[in-house]
Amino acid sequence: MTKNKKNQIQKIGLILGLTLIIASIIPYGNYINDTVATTTEIIEEQPIKEEIDVDAINIEPAEIETIKVKPISLADLSIVSEDFPPQRTTAEQTMIVEQPIQQIKPAVITQLKKQEAVVKTTEIPPKVNPEHWLEYTVKQGDNLAKIYKKLGFSHKDLHYLSRSGHRARQLSKINPKQTLKFLVDKDGHPKEVILIRSEINKLVAVRTPRKFYNISEEKTKLDVKISHSTGLIRSSLFETADKAGLTNGQVMQLVQIFASEIDFALQLHEGDRFSVIHEDYYLNGKKYKSGKILAAEFDLHGRVYQALAYTDAKGNFAYYSPQGKSKNGIFLRTPLNFTRISSHFTKRRWHPTLKRWKAHRGVDYAAPTGTAVKSTAKGKVTFKGWQNGYGRVVFIQHQDKYTTVYAHLSRFNKKIRKGAKVNQGQVIGFVGQSGRATGPHLHYEFRINNKHQNPEKLSFKSTTYLTKKNLARFKKKTAALYGDLKKLRPTVIAMSK
Repeated sequence: MTKNKKNQIQKIGLILGLTLIIASIIPYGNYINDTVATTTEIIEEQPIKEEIDVDAINIEPAEIETIKVKPISLADLSIVSEDFPPQRTTAEQTMIVEQPIQQIKPAVITQLKKQEAVVKTTEIPPKVNPEHWLEYTVKQGDNLAKIYKKLGFSHKDLHYLSRSGHRARQLSKINPKQTLKFLVDKDGHPKEVILIRSEINKLVAVRTPRKFYNISEEKTKLDVKISHSTGLIRSSLFETADKAGLTNGQVMQLVQIFASEIDFALQLHEGDRFSVIHEDYYLNGKKYKSGKILAAEFDLHGRVYQALAYTDAKGNFAYYSPQGKSKNGIFLRTPLNFTRISSHFTKRRWHPTLKRWKAHRGVDYAAPTGTAVKSTAKGKVTFKGWQNGYGRVVFIQHQDKYTTVYAHLSRFNKKIRKGAKVNQGQVIGFVGQSGRATGPHLHYEFRINNKHQNPEKLSFKSTTYLTKKNLARFKKKTAALYGDLKKLRPTVIAMSK
C-alpha cells in the first residue's frame, strides 16, 4: 500500500471518529446506538448538501478489508468535561469502529462538513420592523411630550417636530378626544404625524431629510345649501325657532342682527313672526353645521324689520336694510343677548333688601349666574371694581355725554381694566348677585350728562348709509335674496321700516 493511500485512509478514520463523537453529544442526552448503521439513519434525515466521492480515493477492496482504524477517544480531542455523558469503553469503541468501512454509507463521511454548513447558515438575522401606523386618542391632561413618551418616541423626535415652524404650535394645541396618527419608520421614529382636529380639518407633518417636518393644514370642502325657516311665535323665540329648524347659534345671530332696533325682552309678543334665509353646510350628504344668516325679517304686529347680508368691494361684511341703512346702531337695545326684565325703571319701588321705597334708576335683567354681559356701545372703561350696593360693577363712557353702568356681576372679563377701550358687543363681565341683590340679575343704567334715563324708552337709530356707488352694487348683489325673503311672507305687510 502506498503512503498516499495510507494518509487518505487515516483521514477517513478521523472523520468517522469525529462523526461518532458529534452523534454522541446530541442535546438532551440522546446517545448513539451500538451500530454505525443507526447513526447513519439519524444523519440521513438531514438533506445532503455535499458528498465526498469515495471511489475517487482509489483504494482497492482487498486493502479495505484488512484496514482497522485506531479508536479515537474524547480525551485525545481535549473536549472532555465533567458534565459530559458517560463514555464508552475502549473495547466498545473498537468494536464499532472496526466494522468494515465499506459498510458505512457515504452520508457518514459527509456529516462533518454538513455540521459545519449548518452552523454557518443558521445564524438568526436581526429583526427589522416595517413601516407601520400608530393611532392614539388624546386624553384629558395629555400633551405631546407625554404622548411621545407613552409611544416610545425619543426627546429628539419631539424636538425636531416642535422646531418645525409656526404651525408646530398649532400641532401642540391638542384637545381630548382628538386623534393623533403616527407613521413609524423601521427604526422606530415618527416619519409622519397627523392631528385630526375635526371631521373636516387636520394638520399633517411630514419629516424631511434634515429630520425637521413640513407641516400643512388640510380642510375638507363642505357642500353649501341655502335653506329658509319661518315661525309664528306662540311662546318664546327660542322654542319657536327650534321648531322651525334653527339652531341656538342662529337664534343668537338673529338677535344680534336686530339688537339695535328690537328689544327682545319687551317688544316680542305672541303672534309675531319671523322669516330667515340661511346657509347650511353638508358633509357626505349629511348636515354638518349651520352657516350664517343671509337675510331675515321680523314682523312685530305689522311693524317690519328687515336685514340683508352684504360684503362690500373691500371685503367688509355687514347687515343692511333694503334701503342700504346699516343695522349697527350706536347702542344695543339690551346688554344681554336674550333675557327677561325683572324690574323696570321707576321713580318709586319697594327695595327688597332695604325694605323701603326707593327710586330704581335702571333696568334689572334676570338671567342665570354666568350669563355674558356685553357693552352696548363702543367706549372706554372709567371704573371697574366694587362699589356700595352695586357690588362688582363696570362704568363705560361713550363719546362725551353717554355713560352705561353694569352692576351685580359675579366676575369681570380678565381683559377689562380701567382705561381700556371696548367695542360694541364685547363681553365685559358675567351675571351674578354681588352687592345688594336677592338673586342673579344684571342691573343696567343709562346716563346722559350724568342724568339717569330709562333705557327702555331710548332709541338710537343708525345714521350710517351706503354711498350711492356702494348702494347700487348692494342692490344688485342682494336683489335675489330680497325677492326670496318677500316670497316667505304669508300676508301683505301694512307697514315697513
